[in-house]
Amino acid sequence: MDKNFNYIPLIRYANYVYELNPNVNLVNQIKNTFLFDWDLKINPSAKVLFFQSLDREDYNNFSELIFSTIDDKTKKHTFIKKKKKKNFNALLYNLPKYFELYKSLKYIKNKKKRFFIFFYLIDLLKLLYQLKSLKPKIVITHADMQAIENIIVQFFKNKNIQTITLQHGLYIDYSKEPNINEVNYTNVVSNYFLAWGEETRNLIQKYHPSCKVKTLGNPTIIQKEIHPMDYFVVVFEHEGNKKYNFILLDIARDISKKLKLPIKIKLHPRNIFKEYDINREEVIKHDEVYNAKFAIGHTSTMLYQLLRNDIPIFKLKSNSPCNKTEQKFIFSNKTDLLLKIKNPANINHEKEGEFYIKYTQKEAINKYHDFFNKILSKA
Repeated sequence: MDKNFNYIPLIRYANYVYELNPNVNLVNQIKNTFLFDWDLKINPSAKVLFFQSLDREDYNNFSELIFSTIDDKTKKHTFIKKKKKKNFNALLYNLPKYFELYKSLKYIKNKKKRFFIFFYLIDLLKLLYQLKSLKPKIVITHADMQAIENIIVQFFKNKNIQTITLQHGLYIDYSKEPNINEVNYTNVVSNYFLAWGEETRNLIQKYHPSCKVKTLGNPTIIQKEIHPMDYFVVVFEHEGNKKYNFILLDIARDISKKLKLPIKIKLHPRNIFKEYDINREEVIKHDEVYNAKFAIGHTSTMLYQLLRNDIPIFKLKSNSPCNKTEQKFIFSNKTDLLLKIKNPANINHEKEGEFYIKYTQKEAINKYHDFFNKILSKA
């Protein structure tokens, strides 16, 4: 096995990809490995390289804002994509690694899974061919939990180049209920992790004591004067947790009738609209969320962003792992929720939210700017 790489996070990620779709066509994965190549648009003279593989509007807004705080004219923000193009040079570049790599996967009894992971890793290793001549001062990734960004970080870290990764949401410790979301914190390999708040800082340091964690906040959360409108918001979960969306919606309909207060729904970017009994008029835009009287949800990051913006939140109680949440925000049923809404606790919501997101807007921007300036001055 190649001693220069820690394949554990890469195998962990590939394993979850397979588990999410065990009926995957192995032939298609092999074709993807041999007939498609990584499409990188890189400035070879860039001192700062920023890699991102997750293409989603909220992620992109966050990355672009962080990227703008870096004072370097050569910097390059690269979205990692695939294109149909054979690159046998890239395949041959890593050829000596393949035999040992396959041997290391022998413990996987399911042969289909083993071959899937093997070709998945070969596909990742192809990327190194395009990186071998680059000599940046620092490398930043949007999320090094992603296998493709993880291998990029490891490659440059092995060349003694400073590597930095960002936080892309609030992470939950899934050690008691393992699922793909645990890679958010178990897969961290960068020298630096830039956290939003103390909760995530503590989680990363728990699993990676040697990682340098800096609490810099989230500048995309715009704190503004709030003008509460006559509605409350239901914050939906991702599709993996969609059963809670139906529970939340049922509770919200009942609360809406009792309070004579309209519902607005904040969909998760991965939600499928037609699966829910809702109207288009009920779906709310991102900015409108911050005008709600209050919000109810389950484990969504959005709940804590609203809390940080001084908006009352109520979290549905369940056995699912979740972010550390004070009991005063938790409800167990319709009656309990109605009681908490009608008898609000004396809470400074904004102050409570600082545990999850310490700094926002201009203060956060300055924190990132100062951090990158300091790193660049030492590089």
